[in-house]
Amino acid sequence: MLDRDEMANLWFKRAISSFKKSVLAENDSDVFYEDLCFDLQQSVEKSLKSLLTYKNIEFPKTHSLNVLSSLLLQSGEDLPEDVIESVGLTMYAVQTRYPGEYDEITKDDYEKAKSLAMRVLQYCGTKISHGKIFE
Repeated sequence: MLDRDEMANLWFKRAISSFKKSVLAENDSDVFYEDLCFDLQQSVEKSLKSLLTYKNIEFPKTHSLNVLSSLLLQSGEDLPEDVIESVGLTMYAVQTRYPGEYDEITKDDYEKAKSLAMRVLQYCGTKISHGKIFE
């Protein structure tokens, strides 16, 4: 059984993996922007779960960034605006996985989601002692 720090680190490594997967495929014309945004949502979700784990806060199995960030706020964590804003990425977890049920996701949507995910990764990484993630 992994201890709390090991589990937090594992969540964070998965967050980075999801982020990198999105970035690596961003110039592939065969990959949909909604799929890239799904990976970015997953990156934020896993980042928040890493911080919750690090702070020893139990969380449900959920894709809702609102639920996860609310748990952090309830614990007294002073979340930056980037984390609060990232709640909007939740739509990429489920809705965009069903073709025809959403407006087209554009490159601009992707770029905004990528920038936001990067800032959330940086915040959570700093909180769990990973230091600066991006140069």
